[in-house]
Amino acid sequence: MTETTPTGDVRPAGFPDGIDGPDRVVNMRARAEKFGADARVLPRRPQSGRPRRSARHPGRRHVSGVRQDHAMTDIDDLVQRVATRAASDSKDLPDPLGDAQIAEAERQLGFALHPLLARLYGEVADGGFGPDYRLLPLFGSGSSVVGEYLTRRKASVGAEHPQWPEGVVPILTWGCAMYAGVDCFSRDGQVLLFEPNPYGGGSWEQCWFLDSSSLEAWLETWLAGTGWFEEDAFERDDLDEPRPWDRAASRLMSGASADVHGH
Repeated sequence: MTETTPTGDVRPAGFPDGIDGPDRVVNMRARAEKFGADARVLPRRPQSGRPRRSARHPGRRHVSGVRQDHAMTDIDDLVQRVATRAASDSKDLPDPLGDAQIAEAERQLGFALHPLLARLYGEVADGGFGPDYRLLPLFGSGSSVVGEYLTRRKASVGAEHPQWPEGVVPILTWGCAMYAGVDCFSRDGQVLLFEPNPYGGGSWEQCWFLDSSSLEAWLETWLAGTGWFEEDAFERDDLDEPRPWDRAASRLMSGASADVHGH
């Protein structure tokens, strides 16, 4: 379930109050100047005092593009650590999704989710965990991964200047119209930042940044508390900041005339 804040942001229902408002926006704007966009970055949410629960590990999916048992063990370990953190952060996580539900979401999208992303929804929870506003539900009523993707793709197909590339699913809102997206067409599931606030017309490529080279690395950054979105991020000298996505222009145009699945 999701809810809309007084500022118009979408977030999971039950998200703690007290982090929206002018002070938050000023903080976000100051941090965003580090990578050259008028972006806003949310402060880290308190994580203490939450009960834990066990994750489900049906082992339904495997990450493609990795060849040995050692790599799969690393991914299994990562999913387990994400589940532990998710249960620590929230006392009322949604249940994980079943195979049929994930297959239906992929049918609506018209392509397969990146395998690691599918494991998160199938083994950890149907959203409600992750940085700041937390991952969106995969699909259903209200704001969701599938719903947000189809809405943005419908507006982009046939447009002179497409806004949203095919295959990039929005998984999380940073607030102020910013999104984290996973490129399901990339081998490693690159995580992208969509920041529309500096848009001044023409191509939307200026609004797309590469946040992380892989979903795996992005999750590790969140677990370690070293992401650019953390409250103390720009006090560190070794911060890995989002940078312009060099494939934005080609990806935006490559699917500009594609059909939008699910409609």
